[in-house]
Amino acid sequence: MKKVFCAALTYLLLLSTVSCNPTDADTQTQSSETTADTVQTETVSVEAVTTDTVTTEEPTETCVHTEAFHTISNALIDCVGEDAHNSFRDRYAGTEEYNVFHFLSYFYIGFEDIQNALQKEGAAPSPYTADDLIGTVQMQKSIFLLPEYQDADVQLYYGLPTLAECHDIVGWYNADLQFALSAFLRNDWEQFAKLCDVEPEVYAYMQGMEISDYTLTKEMIPDPYYPENVNPYPVLTFTVTESQNDIFPKGEHTLIWDHGLHLYFAPRETFHTPVSDMSAAERYVFDVHSDRDFSRIMTEGSQWGLCDFIIGRLDVLHGNYEPRTAEEIGDYAEKYLGVDRNTLNFEYTVDKTPDGRYVRIGRGLTSYYHTFLSEEIRDGITVVTVQFWADPSQTVPSRKVEFHLELIDGEYKPLHTVILEDSPFKTATAST
Repeated sequence: MKKVFCAALTYLLLLSTVSCNPTDADTQTQSSETTADTVQTETVSVEAVTTDTVTTEEPTETCVHTEAFHTISNALIDCVGEDAHNSFRDRYAGTEEYNVFHFLSYFYIGFEDIQNALQKEGAAPSPYTADDLIGTVQMQKSIFLLPEYQDADVQLYYGLPTLAECHDIVGWYNADLQFALSAFLRNDWEQFAKLCDVEPEVYAYMQGMEISDYTLTKEMIPDPYYPENVNPYPVLTFTVTESQNDIFPKGEHTLIWDHGLHLYFAPRETFHTPVSDMSAAERYVFDVHSDRDFSRIMTEGSQWGLCDFIIGRLDVLHGNYEPRTAEEIGDYAEKYLGVDRNTLNFEYTVDKTPDGRYVRIGRGLTSYYHTFLSEEIRDGITVVTVQFWADPSQTVPSRKVEFHLELIDGEYKPLHTVILEDSPFKTATAST
């Protein structure tokens, strides 16, 4: 019934307007022009829907969209407030950017908010339903393009990326992706940082950056390790017109976006670049799971516990996951960590097998976003230098650390670390 009502209401709205170009003085009135830069706007008198129900602002040139496209219903305006809507209207009135999809993206209005607003009891009628606004691109063509243009090669969306556009790229309704793209393009760095799971200060370098035109497309990219697996990714190409940072200087840029444990972006030339296998020393540093020192593997009470760490290292050394004896674990603790075997807590984070040996408990771990920079031998000591990052996209360094290890009988003994560079930012982490 909602679809039928919407179609009928849209039809009445269309009948009330001769065209998108204001020519009928009986149905449209233009606002007076106060300055040379003032954009003309129209107020449409619609018999089927009162002017208190919807706010329409149509572009002055002949358009290809239906009345509904340039209509912001009161129910949606209530989501952001009249002042916010007035600011949006003042900025975009009289242009193609004054439309319901740009409004939704601009104010990060998600599908739950859309449904709640339009389906709220007593809500004024709208020329579209919630399904129309969160549907596919093809569906929206039938609602928001005039019939004679629905099969033509014309532009459907104006303004920020829409939920339907993102759906057509990645194959599912990813509101976080849509909102992040919108926040990035409209210079809302605080919202952008939030959607990327970092503190706003991390992306403070982007403040003052201005982006003009952009294109959002899809590219099928193979997995670097399993080339037979090819997946779609959003490709954002944009032009920076103002910038005070070295990450995005003035000029054209292309970023690939992905949404796994975190939303992140990377330049096209570095996205999915295969990473070489870790060396033995790098693997040890990775197993430490710290961006600062060795304290987490020297005492009980950390995320996993000493016995868990030791079993993991014995698995690496033996190349298998066989259960380990208490004697093996104790020998390792005393030889490589300087920990008295009598202080080990075997019941803390490991499981005991029926034959009295021990195995790791399946659990997730916290890993730090990092890049291995170098590995060298200094006076018989292995030094691994690691760059840690404050954001999953690895644009902001958190700290640079040297891990000093001594190789004894095929295994490394942790000595100390040196923090070469530090920052006020925490290192970004991923938990599995």
